[in-house]
Amino acid sequence: MSVEESPMDTLDIDQNTARDLLSEGGFFLLLDLPIGSSIGIDLSDYSVGEKFKGFKMIPPGLHFIHYSAVNSKNRNEIAPRTGLFHFFQPKEVIIRKWDGGNEDISSELLDADEFQRYQDNLIGSLDQHLAPYPFREYQRWINLTNYISLTVLEILNPICGKIKSVTEMISLRYPEDVQQPETSTSKRLTVDNLMPYMKVEPNSQIQFTQLSKLPKLPREAINPSDLTKHSIDQTYTLDEALKRYQHTNDILGELQFSFVTFIVGQVNDSFEQWKAMLKLLCASDQAISKYPSMYLNFIRVFSLQLKEVPEDIFVDIVDNENFLVSVLRDFFFNIFSNEMVDRKLKEAAERFKRQVTEKYKWDFEEEPEDECPVIVTMD
Repeated sequence: MSVEESPMDTLDIDQNTARDLLSEGGFFLLLDLPIGSSIGIDLSDYSVGEKFKGFKMIPPGLHFIHYSAVNSKNRNEIAPRTGLFHFFQPKEVIIRKWDGGNEDISSELLDADEFQRYQDNLIGSLDQHLAPYPFREYQRWINLTNYISLTVLEILNPICGKIKSVTEMISLRYPEDVQQPETSTSKRLTVDNLMPYMKVEPNSQIQFTQLSKLPKLPREAINPSDLTKHSIDQTYTLDEALKRYQHTNDILGELQFSFVTFIVGQVNDSFEQWKAMLKLLCASDQAISKYPSMYLNFIRVFSLQLKEVPEDIFVDIVDNENFLVSVLRDFFFNIFSNEMVDRKLKEAAERFKRQVTEKYKWDFEEEPEDECPVIVTMD
């Protein structure tokens, strides 16, 4: 869909809401983005036409602007997706220019006079060049991001401020050629000593909680029973992860951040983080009774995310040993077998279990093959 084919009457909002957005909504202008590029806000994606200069009527709150520029020399090639999060204030105006040389948003800001000229014409001559916010997707976006607070965003956002779908690498140095014995008249050239040492550009990394590096059990847990307990119940690790945040629900903000940066931002590492966080939350037995309110919210967050997983990815997850069935089986077992779990939470879990069972035909009662008892026959 062209970004210029979004007339007001496609927004599915009443006149009062439209009036409020016109008076309180924000603006995001991206000047000189090449025609044919892809640009979107939150869950919507468009192809840039000749008139496009940005978005208007952006509701206050968190939004994700994402873009993929077309190659100026080969219009059939389009760059990997890049995006940025921003908490829009009422009536906030952001104006940026496209840097064709770097094929990205310019780091240079407009001078005060130029900015003012654009701002003065937002409701005038520029209005026809601005696409209205796709309000019909707004509630879905809220459902997927409502726990990503400004604090959570500041913790997780890359230092560079941009979410990049392709990992950015930097060269450390070129290794020296392998020296041959003195009798050799030449140096041996190999693939290994011609290749540079590479590492991920640290400023471009999403600052996810490094779950694999968190302690799995307290230092004093040294006997076999403690080791077994903490290998099954990951509450201790979850508590360590929660120390990073001010509020318990902030961990759900990271779960949502990983999900939307994968689904919308197309970051594969975010998918791995999402799965790791689901596994941690579902396998933390004691935490379920310890944080009943957070787990009530978790059920809602997870159920809404399941509805948004693209079909091709969903099929891949299910076919690949069905990770989702595995984590949910652990989750439901931990809830229903724990007498300390709040009744309201158990009822919510029962409804959730019934919904996914009916919709996806998943069986949470069947014991996985790798957990079945092994029968050994004696000759």
